[in-house]
Amino acid sequence: MRRLLAGLRALVGRHGLDRDLDDELRGYLDSLVDKHIRDGMPPEKALRVARTTIGSLEAVKDAVRDVGWESQRESIWQDVRHSFRGLRRSPGFAAVAILTLAARHRRKHRDQ
Repeated sequence: MRRLLAGLRALVGRHGLDRDLDDELRGYLDSLVDKHIRDGMPPEKALRVARTTIGSLEAVKDAVRDVGWESQRESIWQDVRHSFRGLRRSPGFAAVAILTLAARHRRKHRDQ
């Protein structure tokens, strides 16, 4: 239930979630830098090591976004839009493909 609610929030308020994710990653980076500084590392080196440990912040954000079902919904929606554009560009091919599939489906159900 919690994942469903989080997914719905992601669909509705994506910008707010992006800000939350940015804040969380900044907080994690800061805590990692602080830990390295407490361990005796100079601040510049601590920041560099922390950034190396975390990796690209954009890649981390993409990985977090790709976990939920809402990203799959977005991917399916992009596929549907791409398919309709293709059908609109070549309506003759689309008509032949649809008629062929319909005839095949009809024959399959008639034989059962």
